[in-house]
Amino acid sequence: MAGPINVEIKPGETRSIAWGLITDKDELNAVNISADGLGAEFLSFPKRVNLVPGETVEVQANISIPFDYPGGVKLNPTMLATEPGERGVTSGGGGIINVQMAKTLSIIIGENPFPEFRELIFKPYIQKAKIANREVSVPVESTSNITGFTFDERERMITFKATGYAGTNGTTIIYPSKLLEAPYFLTLDDKAFTNFTLINSTTGEKGIKITYPHDAMHDNFSIAGARVAMPPTR
Repeated sequence: MAGPINVEIKPGETRSIAWGLITDKDELNAVNISADGLGAEFLSFPKRVNLVPGETVEVQANISIPFDYPGGVKLNPTMLATEPGERGVTSGGGGIINVQMAKTLSIIIGENPFPEFRELIFKPYIQKAKIANREVSVPVESTSNITGFTFDERERMITFKATGYAGTNGTTIIYPSKLLEAPYFLTLDDKAFTNFTLINSTTGEKGIKITYPHDAMHDNFSIAGARVAMPPTR
């Protein structure tokens, strides 16, 4: 069914929506339901529905915003209804065509009324890595949740994942100089990334400050250096 779905919601609230689907077939027809885009992680819905000929079937979905979400954003996730195709015979061989309908939602999330959740706070993440068979500590500070930290000495590369709420911006500060020497080359989700600056800590250690938007998935970062740093002497 056509028409926009607009939802205004606050952190900590849940809203229900319905998406009407009609089949043009003369028999019971099953479709798969999925979602994609910023805000898709806030949606819950049945993964499969049956469409009855001549009837409008409403797909019921809930939008739930965590109580600690900063808010003050508009997200536009898309719900998808996919009809699996049947293999057909063509002059070029067999093929399967899936039929898919999409419904874009407009989710307007109000600002969080609690000041402690409106600001993203830096948290320390001390990471451990080995270089020349010696363990070193790599200081990391981030407003995101940092996981999957690895160092590949042969490839001269650090990798990690940064996770946060869709629609918010993240900032990560990492001091890689014990592992890699500048200049540094960054990628985000396997694409070149240049939105970073070089900084110095209060102790003079060289670091990298990275700013980025959070999407619905992990932000996968890699940092490559010109060469591996000299190993510590003790």
